[in-house]
Amino acid sequence: MIHILIVEDEWLLYNKMADFFKEKGYSVSDYANSYAEAMKRIEERRPNIALLDIELEGTLNGIQVGETLNKEIGIPLVYISGLIDDEIIEAAKETNPNTYLVKSKTADLNQMLITVKMAHQKAQEDEKKVAQEEKTNKIGFIVYDNYIKELRKKHTNMEKHTLSFDSVQYIMTNPDQIEGKGYLILQTKDEKQCFQRNTIGNMKLELATQPKFKPISQSVIINIDYIKGMINNKTIRVGKAKFKVSDKYIEEIRAILKDLFI
Repeated sequence: MIHILIVEDEWLLYNKMADFFKEKGYSVSDYANSYAEAMKRIEERRPNIALLDIELEGTLNGIQVGETLNKEIGIPLVYISGLIDDEIIEAAKETNPNTYLVKSKTADLNQMLITVKMAHQKAQEDEKKVAQEEKTNKIGFIVYDNYIKELRKKHTNMEKHTLSFDSVQYIMTNPDQIEGKGYLILQTKDEKQCFQRNTIGNMKLELATQPKFKPISQSVIINIDYIKGMINNKTIRVGKAKFKVSDKYIEEIRAILKDLFI
């Protein structure tokens, strides 16, 4: 069953949308009207698609939700907002949404349904394409060896190669994007950076059978063989890099450190 995350600050509209999609056979997340609530809903269940209002409660808006979903989870995004300011639309475009629907007083639920179906279909097609081209295999990671700015050059045939699991110190999200596509940075033991088109969420799933790799935050996965120690209560050193460990993973990482150094 396709699961939809709806982030909307108007309860009546959320309720109307949720009831409509449930009647059509979808499951829908509980009410979320802020960035913080949206992150809670994602923790509870990973959505297949997100419908995002831009004006939310709190200091962070729907575009920040979209940015997190695009870079870290890689799911289809649909903005539904009454804001049509050029600056807002340009900011929304940076998160690679499937479309931007203008919210009206009488929400066009059938149009939303069509958009959701098309966005989900496209996401499935993209996942199959990525799985064929840049899948993590049993030997290691299939990566681009060149610096990421080279990926911007149109019509450039970039060569790929396989990077062994043992040679990677850590994997992290890359803040830069190429034509709206997210790339991960893979840091090697030789302090070299390689790149793979993927999301950190997908990478976590792909590395489920690789016990040496452990997530330490929403944006970083480390190879525990390269842990050099703990700097303070929540910061560790991996190779030459320092990373803050999020509360979600801190107890597991402390247990690993205990086994490694005590």
